[in-house]
Amino acid sequence: MAAILIYATMSLAVSGALIMGILMTYLNPDFYRTDFFKEVIYQEIIDQIIDTVQTEIPEANHTLDRETLKEQLSNLLPPEILGNTLSDLFAQFQGNKLPENITVSLVPIKERIPEAIQALMPQIGQNLPPEISSDQLARELQKNVVEQLPDEISVPLNTLEARLNDHQKATLLYVLTKGRTQFPALLMGAIAILMVFIVLLAGKPWKKASFWIGATLLLDGIFVLAGMYSLNKLGTPLLENMKINPEFITPVTDTMQSFGGWLTLGGAIGFIIGMLFIYQQHHERT
Repeated sequence: MAAILIYATMSLAVSGALIMGILMTYLNPDFYRTDFFKEVIYQEIIDQIIDTVQTEIPEANHTLDRETLKEQLSNLLPPEILGNTLSDLFAQFQGNKLPENITVSLVPIKERIPEAIQALMPQIGQNLPPEISSDQLARELQKNVVEQLPDEISVPLNTLEARLNDHQKATLLYVLTKGRTQFPALLMGAIAILMVFIVLLAGKPWKKASFWIGATLLLDGIFVLAGMYSLNKLGTPLLENMKINPEFITPVTDTMQSFGGWLTLGGAIGFIIGMLFIYQQHHERT
């Protein structure tokens, strides 16, 4: 029975570490202000936008080179604005039910449009007919784009809400609000309860408790680290096949590695202390 409980703690630790890795990164509003977001995810988003523009508007390839597009798109939508926009979405999921709409402010982007258009004019102006000046085109573009672009866009969630039952809605709200702060404590609490049962099943002498606790945590940590390694090995080619940057998995595996490392360290200490107790007891008997 104790072996079954030890296996249960290992399974719980691995699955819990994966969930915690996601909660602490992609489902954490603070994650979108980190250097990883700015240096990896943001750059990938910008590259994908440019690829779409060059594919959907082939004429842009003859007017603007990729580096110019990337530079001005980064000025128009810098990582701080995109990160803050994504972070602010989490604040809209509060209370006991899903919001009817989520709202995204476009004001920071609108404020940067005139500057971005002006910076593109030197290249665009080279291909204009003589009767149209680059200054005239810049003024018309600024007026039309800024006036037509709303201050905010609202995305209704009624379709999503209709597809979810009450339990699924509650789970989604929990994940987006309290999950990242409460789940680690709940995970460790569940593991601790299982370890208490393991110690009780192991029986006396109670000095062996540190041995069983240490052995359980040590195995948990090793399995979490093995799960992290497997996720890296399996996830990387899968993301590459989906044409997604495999580095996207790094924050999750880093969190798993940290959690697994602490479990392994704590388990090793407990295991050594338990072994010393057992050795001392054996020595006293002899």
